[in-house]
Amino acid sequence: VHPYAKIAWSVISAGYKIFQAQKQRDGAIAHLIDVMDDTYAFVIESEELFKVESQRKFLEKLAKQTTECGYFIADYAKDKTFGGRTVSNILGGADGVIKGFESSFVDLKAAIQLRGSVQTEIVVLQTIKLTKDIALDVNLNDMQYVGDASFLPEKACFPGTRTEIIETITQWVIQPDQSESASVFWMKGFAGSGKSAVAHTIAHRFHSGKRLGSSYIFDESHAVDRRADTVFSKISRDLAAISDSWKSALGKIIQDSPDLRHTPSVRRQFEELILAPAKDVMFIGPILIVIDALDECGGTPDARRELLRILATRLSELPPNFRILLTSRPQKELEDAFLRSQYVTSLDLQVASRSSVDQDLAVYYQARLGDLVELDEAWPNRLWRSELVNRSEGLFQWAFTACEYVLEPVWGPDEQLKNLLSSTSTSTELAGLDSLYKAVLHNIFGFAKNDRRIERFRSVLGRILCARKPLSVTDLSALRGPEESSSMVKTIVQRMGPVLAGVSTDASPVQALHTSFRDFLFSAERSGIYHIDAFHEEAFLTKALFTVMNRELKLNISNMPTSYAFAPSVKDIVIPPHLTYASRFWSDHLTSIPFSEDIIPFLHVFTTEHFLHWLELLGLYDEIHRARTAMQALQKWVAVNQALAEFAVDAEKFINAFGDVITASPPQLYISALPFAPATSLVAKYYLPQFENTLRIERGKQPGRLGDPMTGHTDEIRFLTFSPDGKRLATGGNDHVLRIWNTEARELVSGPLSGHTGDVRAARFLDGRNRVASSSYDGDIRIWDTETGTSIGDPLKFH
Repeated sequence: VHPYAKIAWSVISAGYKIFQAQKQRDGAIAHLIDVMDDTYAFVIESEELFKVESQRKFLEKLAKQTTECGYFIADYAKDKTFGGRTVSNILGGADGVIKGFESSFVDLKAAIQLRGSVQTEIVVLQTIKLTKDIALDVNLNDMQYVGDASFLPEKACFPGTRTEIIETITQWVIQPDQSESASVFWMKGFAGSGKSAVAHTIAHRFHSGKRLGSSYIFDESHAVDRRADTVFSKISRDLAAISDSWKSALGKIIQDSPDLRHTPSVRRQFEELILAPAKDVMFIGPILIVIDALDECGGTPDARRELLRILATRLSELPPNFRILLTSRPQKELEDAFLRSQYVTSLDLQVASRSSVDQDLAVYYQARLGDLVELDEAWPNRLWRSELVNRSEGLFQWAFTACEYVLEPVWGPDEQLKNLLSSTSTSTELAGLDSLYKAVLHNIFGFAKNDRRIERFRSVLGRILCARKPLSVTDLSALRGPEESSSMVKTIVQRMGPVLAGVSTDASPVQALHTSFRDFLFSAERSGIYHIDAFHEEAFLTKALFTVMNRELKLNISNMPTSYAFAPSVKDIVIPPHLTYASRFWSDHLTSIPFSEDIIPFLHVFTTEHFLHWLELLGLYDEIHRARTAMQALQKWVAVNQALAEFAVDAEKFINAFGDVITASPPQLYISALPFAPATSLVAKYYLPQFENTLRIERGKQPGRLGDPMTGHTDEIRFLTFSPDGKRLATGGNDHVLRIWNTEARELVSGPLSGHTGDVRAARFLDGRNRVASSSYDGDIRIWDTETGTSIGDPLKFH
């Protein structure tokens, strides 16, 4: 039975049972069911038509339309207010939706009769806006969005495998809502057990049925981008792409709080980008969210902890239509969080039926290697297949790697398989994968500990696995040591197709095909002579990055024609990828190793000769924020070196003061920012003498900031506004209060002015500096006397 047909039958039968149980049945729904029945009666009578391949697509469309209709009937029948609530929000109200479904079934019937000459479209009703639409022109494109973190159909399960698990999850997604909250399904399993393939399969299946709200695939090779603080922003934008109702609700939220586009707060993202629009939208049928490989989540420890806390305890605040599928390894912190939650259903792949898994593996091996006559000649009666299934021990990553190895055009598939089987043995859990990886590496690089090939292997693989983002062969070669030939990376990488991706061309990003290979090499106990010392390779890579920057960074690196031009479009910038990588990630590598005097000479050259060139490059890519973070990291790393630590502190102040200018026009770094730096600035001390023909401030230059910071707010400040004479400053924010400051004395004049019950988002002085009006998320506008600190009259409640 086709999977879409099974889904359709499950959904429509559940909806029909709910409808049948009603004492007062709706005539429109009854007529819709009659139209569906008529269409299916014709399909049954026309069975011969569907022996033609081109006609089968209409059966798939019919199954999908039946599924959508079932979702609608179930929600319509369960909710007594459904019809009334939708009347003013969707074309023609509920009756209009029903007529739309009927027309779709009539069109599908006609298309089948006329052999496809009638165009058909599936009616999908996922959401309904519960509030009046407001015309908005809000661009969501600059919200944080990790586009390459979505599912890939190519990574789905091999056809005909993992059918039991896929069916279990499918039924969980489509089952009628039994609770008043969202449903969470956590699938755990060891490395190589096939978790991700199942996740990609489920995501692809429901994407085809227009029921996938979003997918987020974590990957340790991309951890620098796929972080905890980008998850909910991506999910919300994906939901906006499939639902105009969600887009409208989200647009209003972003319009009111533009800072949400880039907030690093995981909690704010969940509450304001997910929960808030969810309250404004009514859902029809399930909305699936897939989050894969949660254990490979990037970001700060605090952000990861907050994401885990929300996933384990707060997803129940979402409407019951939401289904969230999570996958991960069985790490203790994840088990402690999810197994204690009453909202989470869990599935352990390690306790799945071994016979079922072995059958799936046999299907996989037959499909990939079954046409190789050399294997049947060497192992009659398909004994090679049973041997491979036995060695796999339920691990699909073992099976994938073994097939890639056998199919490598080296000695021939029979010889490759003999080498593999003689080098591996049956064992338990990860040891099976370890013996497979060792067999692959033995064949390529030999067995001897002092073999020079192994030393070169460690050097190249160290760079590949320690890189924060996958780098190409060309870029990896550019980061080589002085004793390594330019062709070494290519020589090593091109033979490692069974375990690395991106080996076919010099320009493709190279990375481990599976995280288990990375884990294997970083563990001395597991990998033996192939072990890669992460600290050693991080130190090597750190020196290589500084070498590249100190050699290649230069003034006007993008060849801008004038110093007064704005930053060019990124697509027009031609800078070697290895240099941009070094500029973006040197601080990540530096802080991953302990302090070392060996790095100090590199840092000295960088800070005294190329610091401004580095800022220029980051400004071209609108990534000045990386510079600020890097200087903060450098301060901690070089704490014992006073000169470098003081420079890092001063450099951070320089970036805070001039970051916006550098982003808008990088050349202004040299002709505006540098001349206006404070007289005590170390950046100015080092670099002004290098630019003799630039502007000079003769008098009035301040040594630093004008005074001590004004403190008092207990949460984020969201705005500030000056009085017309500049002598008063009003500030407000998330602590719900307004404060009035004397800008000359730098002290509080009035406040905190309490009365608002929501975030204070704006204020304006009304007449000179004696009165100020403030507005808040609570919908009130209040007028204040700035001298007495009292509210004038009652609040205006027009919002």
